[in-house]
Amino acid sequence: MTNSLKIKCLNIYENLAKEIIDKSSIINIKVGDLLYSKGETADCFYFIKDGLLALIDTSPNGAEILLRVFGNNFFIGHRSFIANEEFHASAEALKDSIVYKLPFKSTSDLLDQSPNILLHITQMLARDLRMSEERLNAFNGKRVASRIIDALVFLKQRQESYQWTRKEIGEFCGAKTETVTRTLSNLESLSLIAKDGRSIIIPDLQKLLDYKDALDLEA
Repeated sequence: MTNSLKIKCLNIYENLAKEIIDKSSIINIKVGDLLYSKGETADCFYFIKDGLLALIDTSPNGAEILLRVFGNNFFIGHRSFIANEEFHASAEALKDSIVYKLPFKSTSDLLDQSPNILLHITQMLARDLRMSEERLNAFNGKRVASRIIDALVFLKQRQESYQWTRKEIGEFCGAKTETVTRTLSNLESLSLIAKDGRSIIIPDLQKLLDYKDALDLEA
């Protein structure tokens, strides 16, 4: 996967029309706050200009489930908006974030005003569907690594000082402890994480997220 293709696929901010940006509402959301809650009507969707949000659901036994982590230049809430459904999970800020609430009222409105955004989202949904099918069939190695990175970022942002074990990270994202160990060792060899005793340090969060996005595209 070349860098130019990755940018074309993931960084649409440069192609957002100025009139779309000007019509959007800017939301400053603090760490720990919800952008939206599960069950709310998805009468809009959002674009993360700068920040980090987690999509979170709750299992039947009340346990919190991490579905995905979204960083800079990603849409969020788009699937429910296009499907004309309620939000299927809650979006929580893992750090202070700047989010655009985009000015579209329906899929038809989106098609009329900005077909390039709809095309981009369609490509994203097709990719997400492929990854879901892989997850149901057999956990693809690259996709497992992506889930481990999501879990690591989420847990570190939630409780930065806690020394998360490989077993805890694996339990949170459905990966075996030995797989977590191999993935963390690989990330350390790439200087995407570092260790200080038992603590895991993320020197550059955006570089780690960029690496994860590349894995998703190549998987």
